[in-house]
Amino acid sequence: RGRELWEALVTSFGAREEPLLLAISTAGHDTSSLFWEVYDHARRVNEGQILDDTFLPWLYETGPDDDWQSIDTWKKANPALGVFRSLEDMKALAKRAKDSPAMENSFRRLYLNQWTSSETAWIPADRWAQCGGMVIPERLQGRSCYGGLDMSATTDLSAFVLVFPTDHDPPNYEILPYFWLPEARATSDRQDAVDYRAWARAGWLKLLPGDVLDQRIIKKDIQRLASQYRIKEIAFDRWNAFQLAVELGEEGATMVSTGMGYASLSTPTKTLEEWILAGRLVHGGNPVLTWNIGNVTLEQDAAGNMKPSKARSKNRIDGAVGLILAISRAMLRAQKSVYRERGLITI
Repeated sequence: RGRELWEALVTSFGAREEPLLLAISTAGHDTSSLFWEVYDHARRVNEGQILDDTFLPWLYETGPDDDWQSIDTWKKANPALGVFRSLEDMKALAKRAKDSPAMENSFRRLYLNQWTSSETAWIPADRWAQCGGMVIPERLQGRSCYGGLDMSATTDLSAFVLVFPTDHDPPNYEILPYFWLPEARATSDRQDAVDYRAWARAGWLKLLPGDVLDQRIIKKDIQRLASQYRIKEIAFDRWNAFQLAVELGEEGATMVSTGMGYASLSTPTKTLEEWILAGRLVHGGNPVLTWNIGNVTLEQDAAGNMKPSKARSKNRIDGAVGLILAISRAMLRAQKSVYRERGLITI
């Protein structure tokens, strides 16, 4: 995990007469990782996009449009299939994967070498990417929107997401996400295996001075956004954002305290999935939000209710939670009123 060992190996090549580094793996699920960088370089060299005589890629993988239930497809990623790789075992695994979406994700990643969005699939990466149209903040000024605020305790990533409904019937939704992180967290801890500083330089997140979150800065940023957009309501996780919510409320914001259980999050979680699969969401391609969405692992109860799980998710999901919180308010606008449809009946 991380790149320290890899960099130590690569940078030691100069001390050897004929250095050779071998790496082998099945496909992964984290496109912000070092492994993805190596894989992407291998793919580009293999396709002739990059000339690198010191790098020999050997890729056995299936295409995204291949029939994943076909034996011919399996052979692309398993050259030993039927030799010392059991064909009957592959058939049994494929049948199990056909009956279970979570197993399908693992089967595609581990047996077909297809990159997936997370260890347990929720939003397919390609469907999320299809919603990555351009969002122009200047064109949204003065528009009504709904906010979702997911604050970390002191040192981690915090997110504020605005959801702008359009006037379509049914409405579409444009997304503006904002992220904050203590600067020391971006320097001292590589656990997340992402380049927070590169994202900050590109304007995708804001690094705050020091080693803990300064909620005063976040408060000012949200107040600035409130002067640009008509934020009708802000849903917030009451656990870590209570004091900030009180202060924003005193400044005139409509703050809605929201629990993090199934009762509060199941419907907006399902609604987000529905909007993405229907192509009704435009998220602008923010890489921090994309990373968060790809990290989400869902919890589900016996009644079929679901919610994102910070405990089970492999990495940060703050932006995804902020988006779901915002949708918990925005989706109320999408609900049709019988009185608007047929008007009042007077007796």
